[in-house]
Amino acid sequence: MSAEWGGQIFYSHDSDHATGVYVLIKPNSPIQVEIAELDMNGRFIILRLRTPGETTFNLVNIYAPTDYRELTNFIESLIKKIVSATDSSNLLNSIDKQGGLA
Repeated sequence: MSAEWGGQIFYSHDSDHATGVYVLIKPNSPIQVEIAELDMNGRFIILRLRTPGETTFNLVNIYAPTDYRELTNFIESLIKKIVSATDSSNLLNSIDKQGGLA
């Protein structure tokens, strides 16, 4: 399939192919994939991407459980994975940390 697409393909599916997610990155895209985390149960893909301007961002593709009994654990686990994959060093600058009115 990647030969037909021509770009990068990231996919995750479970053993019986009942669940799964894909991310296709445009051929010849200047975006670089720094980190790829694929769930072995086919529930999510987390990609950390970098643009040519050195901006990084996370792209998350999710196939959440439909059973409400599984959903809470899935969301809690996914949040931890997203936070651990996030570079938070650029989230706050000095003015954000000061608070109050400018």
